[in-house]
Amino acid sequence: MLDSDGRTVTPLVPVQRSGSAETRGYDEAFIQRLVLGHPALLPLNEIDPTCVDPVPVCDELPTRAGPVDVFMITPTGMPVLVECKLWNNPQARREVVGQIIDYAKELQRWSYEDLQRACAGRKGPDFELFEFVSSHAGNLNQTTFIDSVTRNLRDGRCVLLVVGDGIREGVEAIGEYLTGSGALQFSFGLVELPVFETPTGQRVVTPRTLAKTTIIGRYMFGFSPDGAPRIIDDTAVTDVEQDESLDENRRLIGEENLAFWTEVLAGLELDDRSQEPPKAKASETVYFWLPAPRGGTTIKDNWLTLYLARSSNQIGIFFTGTRTGFGGEIARAMLPEIDDILEELGPEARKTEPKPGKINIGESHILGSLTDPQNRAALVGWMRERVNRYVNVFRPRVEAIADKLD
Repeated sequence: MLDSDGRTVTPLVPVQRSGSAETRGYDEAFIQRLVLGHPALLPLNEIDPTCVDPVPVCDELPTRAGPVDVFMITPTGMPVLVECKLWNNPQARREVVGQIIDYAKELQRWSYEDLQRACAGRKGPDFELFEFVSSHAGNLNQTTFIDSVTRNLRDGRCVLLVVGDGIREGVEAIGEYLTGSGALQFSFGLVELPVFETPTGQRVVTPRTLAKTTIIGRYMFGFSPDGAPRIIDDTAVTDVEQDESLDENRRLIGEENLAFWTEVLAGLELDDRSQEPPKAKASETVYFWLPAPRGGTTIKDNWLTLYLARSSNQIGIFFTGTRTGFGGEIARAMLPEIDDILEELGPEARKTEPKPGKINIGESHILGSLTDPQNRAALVGWMRERVNRYVNVFRPRVEAIADKLD
């Protein structure tokens, strides 16, 4: 921070994000309150120029896919869904993107009355969405607003934001996570919201857009009675852009990730020879899918996540699955066996519930330096042994529980 004459420089200290509740500077709830109370912090115009002056409505908007951290809506009826994450949580990478898309899919099933009812559940029985937005944005036409909201809900047109304190995810992977959501017409953005502290105790927030979707035209053609083609839909699909200043650092980290996962997988010997290993990637995470039979087909709603978390200096593995649907049913059906499962995995394994209904079972280990040959060899050996153990413990259970539930 420069003083007024531009000569004196005062370093800003990043607010501590780890440790106990007493020592850390903030948590995900802090980011949630910050976004809800100060939506102008979000660089929405960089992500979707049509998303202007969003009005924060409530936190924890209930949906069947789980509660939306922050729900906002623009005076023109565009819903904005925000998921807040401390990005040193290794489980945040893939799951948070899938989760926020699940929220958008749920909202696509809603009518205006459904949205009104959900908001009133958070704000109180006398709450009226139109009146609330109109009081913040000036006089609005009620019919126009409700029609616009209804149309946007039906078409899956919304803005999805993942807001974190220090996002470090490969944009290529984010693009993969968005694949298969073409029925929704959303704009998606990753926003970094790091917080720094001044010597006087004030906090400085420096928001920046790390990745966003760009619109690519996709056209649906029909034919008039005379046989001439005509455009009947111009649904937008998405691709991902990123901040080019991060390219070189990400390339180096990606190369290191790829080399590490290649080494782990090349020498991996599983007791379960039918378990299909993944391909090594340049991302911080790789996934071992644990397929389950259902209705004559195979469902991949449960998996093992292997991760490198440089921000928290951890390497780890955990079993998880989708929070809703078949994967969630399978994970929750394991709970009566949790003591036996933890005993089979070993003393470092723990069960966590990062969100209501979401079950993760796993463990972590100190990462250290991947360029230290001795440490790297130890990490490779540890990961190979843990993967084999986790496959042996979870794959038979997933299949057995799926047979009972099917």
